[in-house]
Amino acid sequence: MGSQMENDYRELCSGAWAHLNPSLCPCHGRGWLLSDLDTWHKCPAHGAGVPHPDDEVTTFDGRAHSLSIYRRAAASYRDSFVKAGGTAKQFKALVVRALAGKKVTPALWVDAAMGIAEVACSEAEEVSARKNGYSCALERRWALEAMWERKEEGRL
Repeated sequence: MGSQMENDYRELCSGAWAHLNPSLCPCHGRGWLLSDLDTWHKCPAHGAGVPHPDDEVTTFDGRAHSLSIYRRAAASYRDSFVKAGGTAKQFKALVVRALAGKKVTPALWVDAAMGIAEVACSEAEEVSARKNGYSCALERRWALEAMWERKEEGRL
């Protein structure tokens, strides 16, 4: 068993901290995270094509990269909404309605898109759970978790 510092370092190296939404990602969409351990870690969600912060690169277009990661996140949330049973047209209309009267930025668009996709996915999960005989999605998740625990213990 390693020290807490070793555990923290392994967690940082794993990239498990990354979030698709740049507003919620510790790298803030910049592609790299400088940890409290004073080590750089490439973000698996936003680091593709981003040069290391210590490299002197003059050809990297940070604005284009930023716009591309916001577009990728918005498209992913749209795809989740569609997978949950909606359409791309409905998704866009809901996002536009959520942002009505606001000065729209890529970050605001992605935040709204994420919220709408999460609600749609949650509702779809509830419907699916009820169709499968559960009272709610939480009960279904508990049953699946119990099944995996029994499987790991060799009781399945």
